[in-house]
Amino acid sequence: MKTVVLAGGEGTRLRPLTLTRPKPMLPLGPTPVIEHLIKHLTNIGFNEIILTIGYMGEQVKRYLGDGSRFNARIHYSFEPEDYLVGTAGSVKMVSHLLQQRFLVIQGDTYTEVDLSKLVKAHIESGCDATIMVKSVENPWLFGTVEYDEKGIITGFQEKPEPERCRTNKISTGVYVFEPDVLDFITQPPCDFARNVFPKMLASRKKMLAYECEGYWVDVGSRQGYIEAQAHLLKKHMREYNEPIWRLGEAELSKDARLEPPVLIGCDVRIEADATIGPYTCIMSASRVSSGSTISSATLFENVTVGSGSNISHSIIGERAILRERVVVKDSIVGQAALLKNGVNIYSESRIWPNVIVEEGEQVKGTILFTQEKPFYFFLDYGKYTGIIASSIPTFIEALTIVDIKSIEFHLYRRDFERWIRDVIQAPLLAEEIASVRKQMLAGEEVRAALLKVVKAWFRYVTEGSETSSCSRG
Repeated sequence: MKTVVLAGGEGTRLRPLTLTRPKPMLPLGPTPVIEHLIKHLTNIGFNEIILTIGYMGEQVKRYLGDGSRFNARIHYSFEPEDYLVGTAGSVKMVSHLLQQRFLVIQGDTYTEVDLSKLVKAHIESGCDATIMVKSVENPWLFGTVEYDEKGIITGFQEKPEPERCRTNKISTGVYVFEPDVLDFITQPPCDFARNVFPKMLASRKKMLAYECEGYWVDVGSRQGYIEAQAHLLKKHMREYNEPIWRLGEAELSKDARLEPPVLIGCDVRIEADATIGPYTCIMSASRVSSGSTISSATLFENVTVGSGSNISHSIIGERAILRERVVVKDSIVGQAALLKNGVNIYSESRIWPNVIVEEGEQVKGTILFTQEKPFYFFLDYGKYTGIIASSIPTFIEALTIVDIKSIEFHLYRRDFERWIRDVIQAPLLAEEIASVRKQMLAGEEVRAALLKVVKAWFRYVTEGSETSSCSRG
């Protein structure tokens, strides 16, 4: 039976982490979220997978490939860029591949449920659709499902107000469908919960609610992500009897306190009197200075935490720098952000990538980057350099200092041209950059050639020259 994995969303609930990598590629333990899902599907016999991808989908495809290393056959469907199709619209796009009963699951799901039991219950019920449901404490944050004593669905509420919520049973976004369900998918944007299911009920189609037996969590929010990390750490400690999950060599002071379960990546350094854990993941090349405490948190790669800092129930993006006595609680700090001494980040705050928070500031809410669509420099898919450009002057500065591999990566993918044309709105400069690309230069020659054309264009524009067509770019 084929499985459709919906992995095309932009991951807005995990912003700003998803500005530089798609939600399925965020690390959960030592591997991306999507790898856990693909392995679980294949382990229980769902080997034919159709992956719908859109936002930064190339990172996902490059990582998973054809699926053979996971004992899977993966087919890809790319959603149109800048065009919202909805969950049901994504499935409709691959309807020509779905001639028989099929499974649908969200790409930001971590689950250990035996989904073959879900399929068996669906077949035995004779229903047109089956929705896997779960009891939760805060159902108003999800879509709720109402059903009778036989499990036949009678109604839905899509993220109701808490006082209007009639049940604590929510849809997990895991479905089994007969092909006829595809007939209820209208023109995009079209969602299952908002559009398809109500229409099916109105048409008296039978729909079954199946209560899941086993672990399931929506990883697409900060709370869900942290919960999934904690579950994975506990599971690893239980199965392998390893309270400290080490991914390679690390420098851990004998006076540091590690409270299991924790994960320590390769080349991590923990100084004396630091307390790490429980339920904490510190990814490769990160540094935690003396007297700091990290609990129920994840630090991505190359994070620096100064002395006397305290991080709890939070996620810190790669290359972020937290100086001394920084407090971060129930929040997300973006990639390459700089939090200076004594900064206090209150609950439910978000700091955008490369933002600088000055010494002693108290942050409540979100601090955005000033440019809506800055250019993020990568070395390769998912490998953010920590360098950003929001204008032509900062673009020139970035080209001057960034690793040459990053310049080559973006130039030959035409990323520079698209950003210059679409965001900076300078089509003639984009053409000049395209001419550099066509020369197929390498190494420092590429940097020199790019800097020459960009600086020349900027000089003409700022000096108001009428002699060059570049001034109208």
